[in-house]
Amino acid sequence: MHKHAKDYCNHINHLEDLIKALKIFFVYLIFFFCVGCGPQEVKLIKETRFLMGTLFDITVLHTDVDKARKGIDKAFDEIQRIEGFTSKYILKSEIARINQNAGKSTFTASSELYSLLRKSIQYSEFTEGAFDVTIGTVQNLWNFENEKGTAPSPQTLLPLLPLVNYKNILLEKNFVKLKHKGMKLDLGAVAKGYAIDKGIEILKKYDINNAILNGGGDLKSIGEKSSGVPWKIGIRHPRKPASIIASLNGKNNAMATSGDYQKYFIQNGIRYHHILNPATGMQAQGVQSVTIIAKEAVLADAMATAVFVMGAERGMKFIEEQNRLEGVLITAEGKNLISSGIDNGEIDIHDDN
Repeated sequence: MHKHAKDYCNHINHLEDLIKALKIFFVYLIFFFCVGCGPQEVKLIKETRFLMGTLFDITVLHTDVDKARKGIDKAFDEIQRIEGFTSKYILKSEIARINQNAGKSTFTASSELYSLLRKSIQYSEFTEGAFDVTIGTVQNLWNFENEKGTAPSPQTLLPLLPLVNYKNILLEKNFVKLKHKGMKLDLGAVAKGYAIDKGIEILKKYDINNAILNGGGDLKSIGEKSSGVPWKIGIRHPRKPASIIASLNGKNNAMATSGDYQKYFIQNGIRYHHILNPATGMQAQGVQSVTIIAKEAVLADAMATAVFVMGAERGMKFIEEQNRLEGVLITAEGKNLISSGIDNGEIDIHDDN
């Protein structure tokens, strides 16, 4: 072969070897950077808004801050939408109009409200009346929105008790009627939990899988706080506002707390709180607070009120009989009662409080 031709061939072969070497180098380089970069940084995003008469806050862990904030905004929009038809304080809400028509005519409810009312009646049956959304008239009489409240006299209270009876809610094909004039629905013990469940559904639609949605102490968690580390949820001490009496691991569960410290006034040395026994129209006795753990916030919300009304002994017995509820009760004497389904590793009791 001619020397120049041979040199040319050798040059080509050298280039081919160089190209192969460069290809291997770049593949290695790409691999190196891919391994070195790792996942995107996870950021914590938290926003708070005043809705349904309380503070709602949403805490999210996500790599995309803009997407997380959009999901949070949409979740708050959903909570506000639910407030719009369940609040007795909004004059044009469905609940307000049902109350206005009590004892007069039927109201055509949205399918969503109709379903929530059916669920509420089921909860009333389930708890033998310890939970009852027809408590509205008696609740209004106590006026717990005013910190300088006054206990009503028996002469004022007793005539209103016949208006508290969930069996007098008439439901048929989206038609709702309150049987007696003066009856009033109050969804305060169920609507917030329902809104929390729906808010979590919105977050999931925006690929948010690690979050807590908290509405005035009732909440639902999804995912984890960090890899392998669950969300830690505190139970407020009923007599020491700045202290936590216990903390629980949140594992894709909902928690709701009813306490005698949330809305109350003191008259002649007696604490009058807002959790009323539907049978008497007076304050439920025997516990300072009840925390219920369930898969759904709407269920936890309703059952926290119901168990509070039942009292410590009957309430704990009720929880133990259910396979979908767990609970932590603080008795009137300050004793902690914990249902058997909560493992020691899932709860920390803060004895020093």
